[in-house]
Amino acid sequence: SMAIKMEPNDEIKYTNRGNAYYSVENYQKAVEDYSKVIKLNPNSSEGYYNRASAYSMLGQYKKAVADINRCLEIDPENQDAAKLKSEIEKLK
Repeated sequence: SMAIKMEPNDEIKYTNRGNAYYSVENYQKAVEDYSKVIKLNPNSSEGYYNRASAYSMLGQYKKAVADINRCLEIDPENQDAAKLKSEIEKLK
C-alpha cells in the first residue's frame, strides 16, 4: 500500500497487491485492484484474466465471462485464459 501511495499509476503494484489479496481469498479486494490495473491500462490482458479469476471465485460468472472474453480479444493465444473460460462456462 505504501508503494502504491508513492506511485499511484503503477499497474504492476496494483497487480501485485491484487495477487496478494487473491492468495488470502479476499477476492473482492482483488477485484478492486485488478479493476485499477484495467483503468490504468485498458489493454492489459493480465488485468482482465486476473479479474475474471477473482469474479469466478466470487460466483459472479457473467462478469467473469465478460472479462475472460476481453482478455482473449486482447491476447487470442492465451492458453491459460482459454482454459479458465472453459472452467467458468462449466460453473455458470
